[in-house]
Amino acid sequence: MFILSVSVYDISIDSGKTIEKQKSSGLVISTGTGSTSWSHQINKISKSNIKKLFDLVQQINPIILSNYLLDHGTNTSSFGNSNVITLDCLIETIEALYNKSFIFNPEDCQMMYTVRDPLNNGIFKVTKPHGFATELYIRSLMDEGHLAFDSGITFPFKSGSIAKFTVLPSDALCCVTFDVPCPVN
Repeated sequence: MFILSVSVYDISIDSGKTIEKQKSSGLVISTGTGSTSWSHQINKISKSNIKKLFDLVQQINPIILSNYLLDHGTNTSSFGNSNVITLDCLIETIEALYNKSFIFNPEDCQMMYTVRDPLNNGIFKVTKPHGFATELYIRSLMDEGHLAFDSGITFPFKSGSIAKFTVLPSDALCCVTFDVPCPVN
């Protein structure tokens, strides 16, 4: 992640031939361990934002959402039909599925990246503001840039410096899960 004012950098994802010049308030890179923490918090969507999107869809084409709810039933009675879907239920389901899509196994050799507050204009274009990668190359285009890590440690990252991010299998967090419930005293 870059800190201090605005971040300007080139990014290459998974050794791609495409290098994007980006300007943003920073870049967050997370392993599976961090995918339930800060990375999750900055990427998740709220029910109110989903509702707002549905409201906009209704403004553009009122039939789309109405037809969906009609095709899948609408809960206008209290008969407890589990096949009946309400708009609130649909919003909750979308919220849960979307937010869960950013959480991944700590043992995976991949990272999730998130471009914070990306600037999109004629010079800078962020085509994928977040996603998963096995390798990220970042080249600083900042005179006073820094890399900051989870523990608060920072390193100078001046213009022309290149950082390569990967997770090697030997460095991935190995987790142990027990199928036996832990007894509570």
